[in-house]
Amino acid sequence: MSFKYILNISFKSFLLVLFQVYASNLMEINEVVPNPLLIYLIFASMASENVFFATTLGFFSGFLLDLIQADTIGISSLVLVIVCFVAAMIGRENEKMTKTILGLTTGGLIAFHDFTFYSLVMIDNKFLDTLVFTFLPSLLYNLFLVIIITWLFPFKKKKKSF
Repeated sequence: MSFKYILNISFKSFLLVLFQVYASNLMEINEVVPNPLLIYLIFASMASENVFFATTLGFFSGFLLDLIQADTIGISSLVLVIVCFVAAMIGRENEKMTKTILGLTTGGLIAFHDFTFYSLVMIDNKFLDTLVFTFLPSLLYNLFLVIIITWLFPFKKKKKSF
């Protein structure tokens, strides 16, 4: 993995963290905000196949997101590390990533992220209310974005260099 590739992915992640914090409210629908950073991190982790790079990218993106946005530091970092780790492992195991595998993997990881994140953040609220009014709309909105992104931009894995 070249330094230029690492710098490129890291810079895009930094820009997406800033977009997530300051501009993603522009895409808000009925108080549901998309998570473009999560979608990008899943795609980048699957494309890179480098588990260390993916988990490091997830940690620093989550930590920066927590520093700027959240009241609790560490929840986004923890959840994004797990999501990026699993995405990199799946990307490593699948040589030919079809749109079906990509959609199912991304959907499952988004569901895991949202469920874990909302379970940890909204621990005082009623669980069913959180599930119905926060988790499901967020999941459906992000899955809709994944469908649009995979339709418009074909997924390409980074070629291995020996």
